[in-house]
Amino acid sequence: MRFELPASVLVFMLSFGLCTRADPNAVYGVWASFVAMPAANNSFWDLLASGTAIVDAEPGTLQWLSLKDDAGPFVYLATFKTEAARAAHLAGRLPAALKAAAHQQLAQAPVFDSVTLLASKVADGNAPQLRFTGSGNVVAANATAAAHIKGVFTGSYYDAVLAQNYTNYWWMFQINATAFGLAAAWPTLEARQEHSDSAAVSAMIAAVEPYAALFEIPQGSAIGQKIEV
Repeated sequence: MRFELPASVLVFMLSFGLCTRADPNAVYGVWASFVAMPAANNSFWDLLASGTAIVDAEPGTLQWLSLKDDAGPFVYLATFKTEAARAAHLAGRLPAALKAAAHQQLAQAPVFDSVTLLASKVADGNAPQLRFTGSGNVVAANATAAAHIKGVFTGSYYDAVLAQNYTNYWWMFQINATAFGLAAAWPTLEARQEHSDSAAVSAMIAAVEPYAALFEIPQGSAIGQKIEV
């Protein structure tokens, strides 16, 4: 699954089982995307995987998930407690290393979008190794459509995700006035499939697609992670 969303100021980390709701910590985010040259997919995967050690050493970075869409770009989502922490990450070692690799490994310039988190679900405690991912790109047709889409993602769809004991790592964010994004990860293929096949996803697609100028929900594989709450 993959989406993109408009801006807001609250992050909700709702509790279901081991999860927390209304956590004010992670409000700021970075959504970065990279289109690798075909011959450089493996080397860029390794480079992005090495970023785990870098973000582990960033005290202001709460969560970081990097992934590769099955038929698309590499991406990562990072979340932060403060705008200063986000700025420190963007000026830090990982973006510098990824930008330095652009000429040899990327087909186009990397993109680092500063985003606002709208909602999230992150389990307390030690996270399992996340292996299977979904992400979302949604661009609304206009401002009225954006308000509708945002309402679906932060309302009925979010409530359904909170009730899924097999979906525990899920983030929604706003990129600009009409563009929204989503990232999610699961430790098993079965858990991701259960989410994909759920009535919640079917209802979300039916409610959002008619209002979207762009609607993409690719699946992929996790590369690296840092999960704190």
